[in-house]
Amino acid sequence: ASGSSVRVHGVLTHVDHESCHAVIEHARSQLRVDLKHVEGLPYHVGDVLQFLGELSDDGEGRRSLRARIVRCFNGVNLPLYEQALDAKRKLLQQVALP
Repeated sequence: ASGSSVRVHGVLTHVDHESCHAVIEHARSQLRVDLKHVEGLPYHVGDVLQFLGELSDDGEGRRSLRARIVRCFNGVNLPLYEQALDAKRKLLQQVALP
């Protein structure tokens, strides 16, 4: 839903410092990222980054992320990280059951 707070990660494929926008890619999907609220982006195309922010819809069915926080994810084993997230989600679902 628009305005939902999310955490996403992906490879930085494009950055435009003038318009304060970037594009990240993960699992063959791309996401446009608004960097206006992120101070000094010292990252480069090819870096793996994690963003926290809010999703927004441009009215034409395309989503973008208004980033609040960015951190470098270079060196993180992404398949293992995603496996750990899945295990955490399953555990939280089990604990939430009555």
